Amino acid sequence: MASRSDSIRRSPLETLLASELPAEGGEIALKGKRYVMRDGILRSHSSHSATQAQTQGTYAYLWSKLELEGDARSFQEAWFEQHFPGWRAEVSKLAPAGSRVLDAGCGAGWSALAFFGEHLRNVAYIGADISTALERAAENFRNMAMPGNFVQESLTQLPFSPASFDFIFTPGVLHHTDSVKTSLKQLAELLVPGGKLLLWVYRKQPPLREFADRLIRNHLAKLTDEEAFRDLMPLTRLGDALGRLNVDVDVPEDIPVLGIPKGRINLQRLVYYYFVKTFYNDSLSFERANMQNFDWYRPLNAHTSTLEEVQQWCALAGLTVEWHLTTPSGISALARKK
Repeated sequence: MASRSDSIRRSPLETLLASELPAEGGEIALKGKRYVMRDGILRSHSSHSATQAQTQGTYAYLWSKLELEGDARSFQEAWFEQHFPGWRAEVSKLAPAGSRVLDAGCGAGWSALAFFGEHLRNVAYIGADISTALERAAENFRNMAMPGNFVQESLTQLPFSPASFDFIFTPGVLHHTDSVKTSLKQLAELLVPGGKLLLWVYRKQPPLREFADRLIRNHLAKLTDEEAFRDLMPLTRLGDALGRLNVDVDVPEDIPVLGIPKGRINLQRLVYYYFVKTFYNDSLSFERANMQNFDWYRPLNAHTSTLEEVQQWCALAGLTVEWHLTTPSGISALARKK
């Protein structure tokens, strides 16, 4: 393809693709697939599995309801400190200035804006997502005058060549693909040797939680997004009622068959971690709390993993896990490409 004038600087996305992007409404062939430029976003014509298509619709709906401001932004930043303690302060070491950064499953861009902050101005940021949520990401980046390029595509079908990125950022995403193992392997191929990948995935839950998750998820699968959102409200109200009690209980001894350890625990947390997820956070509105439950229960692709599985899949993908953290809800890891 003929290059544009040397006086016009290519965008990071054009550099990575080694192609000039089409004008609005125009199309381009990349790795044998057709992409169209619409609303400033490069979008694929790909078809997806039924579960991925359902996930795509779920997050298009969810992110259309959310705004990155006030309590929501504070919640996102606090989430990172809980699951990646201290790493936000080290972001310039994870992705030094000039790094090519892939936000794999960027959603509305909240995670990147909360994690990278002003450092986004120092890197070549590419946000990729299967859903139209990345339209909100592009808008959020524009509103904050942050540079970024966006591609609407499945994470397993991205149009980039191997060794294209220095850092891949994918917290809370891989469990929503058809296979955590396969998605991790394909993303790892996009890293340069020595490149890093930061992930967070759902952790395997105790047996009654796993049962309740499947039961509720299968029920919601029969409903529209609006109906599912409404159906979750009683569950969210239960979480709110339990949380407002603010009482602790003493579990007198381990209950191995249910995965419940002995010790003192808040009643809402006991129900949340071991019986049924009933989200509660006193800094968030009821609707925002209901969105958290929707985020958990609505996607059909919502795989849970063990730390041992994550470590094994990283090894198979040619990644060395350099740091990890396991909490009741998930597994965080920083891995380096060999």
